[in-house]
Formats: sequence, C-alpha cells, structure tokens
Amino acid sequence: MLPIKKAEPPNRPLSLIAFASLWLLSPFATGALLGSSRRARGLAARYYPLLLALGFGGLALVVAGAFVLPRPDSLLALGLGGPLSGLSFWARRADGEDDGPGGGDGSDPEPPPPGGDWEQIVRQFEFHVTRHDRPAAPRRERTPERRSPAVV
Repeated sequence: MLPIKKAEPPNRPLSLIAFASLWLLSPFATGALLGSSRRARGLAARYYPLLLALGFGGLALVVAGAFVLPRPDSLLALGLGGPLSGLSFWARRADGEDDGPGGGDGSDPEPPPPGGDWEQIVRQFEFHVTRHDRPAAPRRERTPERRSPAVV
C-alpha cells in the first residue's frame, strides 16, 4: 500500500506577496473606479471636501497601521486606509469642466502652425497627398543577367 501524503499548507510567503500587491494597487483601483463613472465624479465634485478628508484619513490610517498600531489593529487600519487613500489625489478643475468621454465642445483653438502660414501648409499637404496617390508605373519584370565570374 502506498502511503497517503498529507496536503501541505499553501506557501505562506507567496500568498502574503499576492495580498500585499493587491493592497498596494487598491488606491489606484479606487481612483480608477471613481474616475470611470460620470455619476461618481459628479458625486465627488459635490462632496469634494469630504472626499479629500476621507482620502487623507486613509493616508493617516496607512501610516498609523504601518508604524504605530499593534498587530490586529494595524491590519484593520491598513486594510481600510489603502483603498481610502485613493481618494486623496483628486483635484477640482479651475474651470469646473469635466473631461469625461465625449466631453469637450471642440471650441479649443488650434495651435498656430510653424511659421503661421496655413495656406502654405495646406498646399504642401495636398501636394503630398496627390503625389502619393498616383498609381505606380508598372515595372517590367527583368531577371538579372548571369555574369561569368571574373578571372584574375
């Protein structure tokens, strides 16, 4: 009879590294979730001071959990502070507009061209387009002639 092997517990350092990686990405995930929803951005704009207070509170929890609190409390502080700290990097726009998908009315002026001569740029562009749109001249298929080797 073959001896039955007991199941070994999962590799602790590997699971700890995976958990730490997920925790380190949690502020970015919070920011991405908030930034991806127009409704969430509107809510964040209405309660902006509260949003920043929560974000900086999350940063304080991360620092306290890493350096001050004892073991069970530090894990709770780090677990809550990580995602909350993602709220601390939001800023209001000066003009109050939203750059969301489909945003912008196209009223931004185009930068002036180098030299400031639009007509010249348009002529050069049209010349370039017409030059490359011409059909290529058909090439005659030629096989290279065999040359005899040079005798020295």
